[in-house]
Amino acid sequence: MTASLILLTSSTRYTSASSLHNSTFSLWALFPKRVCARAINFSFSAIAFSKFSMLVFISSIWRTHSK
Repeated sequence: MTASLILLTSSTRYTSASSLHNSTFSLWALFPKRVCARAINFSFSAIAFSKFSMLVFISSIWRTHSK
């Protein structure tokens, strides 16, 4: 159970980082720097929110299984 959770979080971290890097690179070419900074901040907060919701989901599963 724990190994699969670690694998899941590491894989999502890798894919989100690589997709973020690619989108940032393409954004930088298309838009001015101020727009890019705003988009990067938004994507980072979206990633943080998805991480938080995944943690809440995992902890709720953990609670139901541990009872």
